[in-house]
Amino acid sequence: MGDGRPVLVTQRIAIDTATGEARDALAHDWALWLNSHGLTAVPAPNALEQPVALLDAIQPIGLILSGGGDVGTIDVSPSGPLGNARVRDLAPETRRDRTESLLLAAAIRRRLPVLAVCRGMQFINAFFHGAISPRIAAPNGPHARPGTSHLVRLEPTLAPGCLPDRQREAPTRSFHDHGVLAGGVARNLLAFASTADGAIEGLRHNRLAIIGVQWHPEREPDHPWSTALLQAAFPGTLA
Repeated sequence: MGDGRPVLVTQRIAIDTATGEARDALAHDWALWLNSHGLTAVPAPNALEQPVALLDAIQPIGLILSGGGDVGTIDVSPSGPLGNARVRDLAPETRRDRTESLLLAAAIRRRLPVLAVCRGMQFINAFFHGAISPRIAAPNGPHARPGTSHLVRLEPTLAPGCLPDRQREAPTRSFHDHGVLAGGVARNLLAFASTADGAIEGLRHNRLAIIGVQWHPEREPDHPWSTALLQAAFPGTLA
């Protein structure tokens, strides 16, 4: 795992087209980015009946809900249908929702900080009963920008930690289809970053150490907000 302090990172599920086999996948960017800051990425499998046992075993300094794919379940709270389901009874694309639901709930109970990226930001909004708007960033959609550079502006009074000190407006690249709009933000979350066309790009909880962004800091390690975001999410832990 390397010499750095562990961070538990969730993974996307990829289905092999030849065999139909469900596989977990995590982009190499995560391991490289975290390692450059003295941290070690520990992937969280989506096939575990008790994913919280892994969290307790490795004692991570925090949890990262990574990107990739869409949130597949309307009710992602651990007290809903997901929390009572067995992994083997769920469709492969739903297993990740269950894993992240249980891990996020456990992180909240244990007061572990959470960083949520892209799909992860949408997941925390759904977890706290906000809305995910479908296809807002799809080609030809009202907020179309998959993979293209676009300006994101921070709200200084709401942005966490040192982000406003770095730069209040900067171009970022988002790779997503669904998203969160201003009217769909969960009641306990604060929108600290957005675009001119109304898409929410950054959320944080009003009491808990939970931060979510729609862009991918691990893909742009030299971006002016990337290191600052990691410092804000996991204060006092970076090398």
